[in-house]
Amino acid sequence: RRRSRVKRITKVPAISNKMADIPPDGYSWRKYGQKPIKGSPHPRGYYKCSTIRGCPARKHVERCLDDPSMLIV
Repeated sequence: RRRSRVKRITKVPAISNKMADIPPDGYSWRKYGQKPIKGSPHPRGYYKCSTIRGCPARKHVERCLDDPSMLIV
């Protein structure tokens, strides 16, 4: 049986205009996918935690529609 995941959504300022530059949070992240979002010119990036082997953490990163200088994590 799967555990229910806790999803937290936060907005953080973007470091640069490149999507690959995600804000540092103390963990190592490996990008494993990207998908266009309906109604948005910015794609969503999918990241897996690569700090320790077998880490189940994942995150989605996309630009905010209202303010492109902010990232939704």
